[in-house]
Amino acid sequence: MSGSPTEPRRPAVADTGFLLAVMDRHSPQHSDSLRLYDKYPGEILVPSVVFAELTYMLQRAGGTALVVRSIRAIRDSQISLIDLIDVDYERALAILEKYSDTRIDFVDASIMALAERLTVTRILTFDRRDFGLYQPTHAPHFDLLP
Repeated sequence: MSGSPTEPRRPAVADTGFLLAVMDRHSPQHSDSLRLYDKYPGEILVPSVVFAELTYMLQRAGGTALVVRSIRAIRDSQISLIDLIDVDYERALAILEKYSDTRIDFVDASIMALAERLTVTRILTFDRRDFGLYQPTHAPHFDLLP
């Protein structure tokens, strides 16, 4: 994944919808997500909970063969799978409690918690509603791409 030399090499956390759009040629967002994925100038972090949700959705969409191809593609890519640690779970629960009147779910709250711990401000997502609503502790807002 190479970006332009002037683009800072900042990491981003990817959500399930973004990764699904990258892998699904029939997705209306496939072109936009694949273009960003291929040219993203920094590391793409994928929390383990996102990876689990992604494989579940791929299984439902295309069966085991699609899951196997996708896992191999991820393993051979620049994506870094990140396990949550205790503080991430605690923070995700706090986010869920604070935003209990919204539709933020546990996976999104986990992405938010991990991004805070790692001081990442970029989120690769098409979910403007939830990630746009949330105010991280380390920045005024998340930068939502694409």
